[in-house]
Amino acid sequence: MAIEITCGWMNILILVLVAISILHSNARIQSKDECLGLRRQFKLLNKPAVKSIQTEYGDIFDCVDMYKQPAFDHPLLKNHKIQMNPTSYPKGMENQEHSNANIEIGLKDGGCPLGTVPIRRTKMQDLLRAKSLSDFGRKNVSHLHTQVVGHHYALATSEGQVYGTGVSMNLWGPMIPDQRQFSLAQLWVLNGPQDQLNTIEAGWSEDPSLFGDAFPRLFIYWTADGYQKTGCYNILCPGFVLVSRDVAVGAIIQPTSTYNGAQMEVPLLVFKDASTGNWWLAYGNNNVQVGYWPKSIFTSLADSAAALAWGGEVYTPPGSRSPEMGSGHFPDEGLRKACYMRLLRFVDNENTLRDIPNKVTLFEDIPQCYKVIDGGNYLGGVWGRNIYFGGPGGC
Repeated sequence: MAIEITCGWMNILILVLVAISILHSNARIQSKDECLGLRRQFKLLNKPAVKSIQTEYGDIFDCVDMYKQPAFDHPLLKNHKIQMNPTSYPKGMENQEHSNANIEIGLKDGGCPLGTVPIRRTKMQDLLRAKSLSDFGRKNVSHLHTQVVGHHYALATSEGQVYGTGVSMNLWGPMIPDQRQFSLAQLWVLNGPQDQLNTIEAGWSEDPSLFGDAFPRLFIYWTADGYQKTGCYNILCPGFVLVSRDVAVGAIIQPTSTYNGAQMEVPLLVFKDASTGNWWLAYGNNNVQVGYWPKSIFTSLADSAAALAWGGEVYTPPGSRSPEMGSGHFPDEGLRKACYMRLLRFVDNENTLRDIPNKVTLFEDIPQCYKVIDGGNYLGGVWGRNIYFGGPGGC
């Protein structure tokens, strides 16, 4: 493997990190500007830590001063005052019935100190796996319901003016044969035309190209221009404001569900604060407030959402066979064998959580590999409106 570095003199630590990382990548760093760009990005992503916490999986989460988190590098958030809690909550939020097998993902020892938030430390190897610095932490251009090369979906959608959605999804560990692929299960909150699409996304994802491993992780995403220049995963660009001291965005979530056995769930709720207009993310049976997307970073989502979606997405580069989605089994295998989302709800204009209406639109672009079925409204509030989706891939 040829390695060419012509950076000139740089900070010794950065050079060592770059050199070590290159040995484990296919990167070619050819100019001083590229090296300087790496150093700037590395510094922007890794803020000074008050304390650091290492997980059992080797991730390091730095406890960063709440007001020095990456969100405040966004030009629209320079004078933003952190909202520590929503001014209001959707009615019915406290009555959500989730499985007792939901996964707790708080950091050990109570998490970060008061006044700080946990941010996963970015390694130089993470940056070097990206095709370019501008691509780091971002999805390839991807529009829901359109044929984008390499992206495949199995999902349900519902249209109408809404202010959030909640769901419980079971967690799996799909097989990913190519390190450039990803496989995820998520909810989408959407508004705007395709070329300026605003989205809020949350769920679990396996993404070796981003994290260097194939563990499922809690993730979030946003864009305000159809995935072109704005938005990113997790806290890898300015935007999402963290407020929780112990729920770590980007953390590995375990254990996964067992085929024909115990089902482990990830409960999520995204809702718009009726007063401030900020979009909040809550996790778990107790609806722990993880943080929020400020209203000011959006255009069409600054007011409301026009559509919701739930289901799975995979990506595979040309020439590679697509990975598993969900459990790796088709949805008609049913409970304990397929990936599901249950308790599908939306927040209406009266700030009330309601079941998704009976009519939803199903979308599957390659049904020979991934499918979705509408499970209807089963057992009322206990199971609620639900879908099953996924498949073995191989396309």
